[in-house]
Amino acid sequence: MTRERSPERDKAKQMWLESGGELKLKDIAASLLTNDSKVLKWKIMNKLDT
Repeated sequence: MTRERSPERDKAKQMWLESGGELKLKDIAASLLTNDSKVLKWKIMNKLDT
C-alpha cells in the first residue's frame, strides 16, 4: 500500500510554475516550512509523473 501524495508537493509545483521557473527550491521549501532536500525529491518525482 502506498502513501497518499502530499498536498505540499502539489503546492510546491504550483508555486514553481507560477514563478515561470524562476523561484528557487530553497525559497519554495522556506515557504512550505520544509527542507530543501524534500522539495528536490518532489521535483525529481514530478519528472517521473509527467
